[in-house]
Amino acid sequence: MTQSDQTPHLHEVALAELDVANRHLSDAGRTIDELRSDVLALASRVDAARAEAEAFRHELGREHSGTAALRGQVDIAAVEREELQQRIAGLEAHVARLKKQLERPGRLMVKKALRRGQYAKPEIS
Repeated sequence: MTQSDQTPHLHEVALAELDVANRHLSDAGRTIDELRSDVLALASRVDAARAEAEAFRHELGREHSGTAALRGQVDIAAVEREELQQRIAGLEAHVARLKKQLERPGRLMVKKALRRGQYAKPEIS
């Protein structure tokens, strides 16, 4: 075969290879478009997740503030409870003293009261 006879054949082979290359390029273009679409979808999901995380962070901050306030109230209540327990202990001791006094014979209580002058005899004029 001469060079002039091979030219149409080479031209056909070149066109066939060009057609295959165009199909590969088209497939690659579709793949790139699909990847671009996937990346954009992923980016929007990341933005949504970021916004959701920010909202959770704010909510967590509010809950932390609320928890701190409740802890403060619990601490105050514990101090008040301790003070009340001390007051109750003091009142119980006072009641025990009064009970002891009531258990004394009445004659001793009258005698002691007279010594203190609480029940002094009224002066008759």
